[in-house]
This record gives sequence, structure tokens and C-alpha cells, in this order.
Amino acid sequence: MNMTDASPKFCSHCGAALRPGVRFCEECGVAVAQEPGHRSHVDSSVSGPNREGTEHLIGQAPCEWFTGGRGLLGGRKTIQGNLVITDQRILFIRETDESNTEEMAEDERISEEADRRECTLRELVRGHDWFSGPGRRFTEVPLDELLGEDRKNWALPLDRIVGALVVLPEEADPTPEEIMLELDDGSRQTFHAFRASGEAVFQWLIGLLGAGKVRLSTQPPIS
Repeated sequence: MNMTDASPKFCSHCGAALRPGVRFCEECGVAVAQEPGHRSHVDSSVSGPNREGTEHLIGQAPCEWFTGGRGLLGGRKTIQGNLVITDQRILFIRETDESNTEEMAEDERISEEADRRECTLRELVRGHDWFSGPGRRFTEVPLDELLGEDRKNWALPLDRIVGALVVLPEEADPTPEEIMLELDDGSRQTFHAFRASGEAVFQWLIGLLGAGKVRLSTQPPIS
């Protein structure tokens, strides 16, 4: 063991012992204090009010939503869109043709940058401004107007969410990051996070729901 390692040994929230190098407490999910100079997603997560001025944007993440249906070959049906998180609700807003083109260009740009830097996407996007690039439309257009663009868009009040699980596989694992929202009626909304945004979503949800309701895992739950 490196005796000069200054990483904290116990969680500042629940007191559980921490393994060297972990970024989140494996007991309660709270982010482990980082070394000075490390930029956390939380540092810049609150972008300010949406144009309607009635709620504050916290973050947005490109994703695919599992609709609960099945395709012709038996696979689960998904729809590409964005999770938009505010201080009052979570919204799913489907991609338009224009926004999808922008998202694809942004995906390619970030992937090329990760290759150039020889790092993983998750390493690259830590501290990323999620409301730049394609995400700027969520600050420029009223959210309810965006909701009305497609009948498959929806909004969920935060008080309906009783728990959340964010699955962040080990960085070398190609398995997609997954976000599961557990609702007060016993149902679940599940998403695959694109562009390694799962870590950011985890921190946003902790800030909104509290550490006791948000769990972190490296493995999806057994169905």
C-alpha cells in the first residue's frame, strides 16, 4: 500500500470504511471528497432557471429509454432522447431530427478527443458542461414547449421517485451505464446513459433525492 495516499479512509456521510481509490461510498453512495483541484459535476450542475423561470435546471443526459415494450425479435423497445433534471421534476424529451444530428456529431467529437488523449469517455467528461453543444436547447426553449413536441415525451414530479439505482461498470467494462428510477406505484423507469453521463446523473440525483434514496452499483440488479 502507498503510505503517502491521502485519500479519506471513512465516508464523511455514513462513516463506512472506504477502499483506496473509490470515488463513491459503497455503503451510502455519497461522493468521496476529492483532492484539491478536482472538478466535480456538482460544482457546475445548477445552470439556472429555464426560460419559464419557474424551475431550475440541474442537468441533462443523452440516453435511451426502455419503454417496456418488445420488438418483433423479442428485444426491448427503446427511444433515444434526453433525461432533463430540474429541481421539481425529471423529464424525458425525445430527439428531433435536428437534435439527433447534433448529438451524433457531439458523440463523434468526444470519442475522437478521448482517443487523442488516450483516456476513457468517463475520464474525459468529468466536469463537462452538459448544457453546451446539443444541450443548449434545454436552456433556450421552455421545457413545456419541448414536452409538447412529441407525444412520447413525459415529465415526472420528483416526489414520485422513491429510489434510484445508477449502474457504473468498471471503466474498462464496455457494458452501458444504466439509470433506474423506482416510482411510488412500484414501477420502474430504466435508461442507458450515453456519453458516460451516468456518473453526473448519480450526483445530481443525490443532491435532489438525498443519499439514502440513491444507490450506486457496478452490476445491474438480477431481474
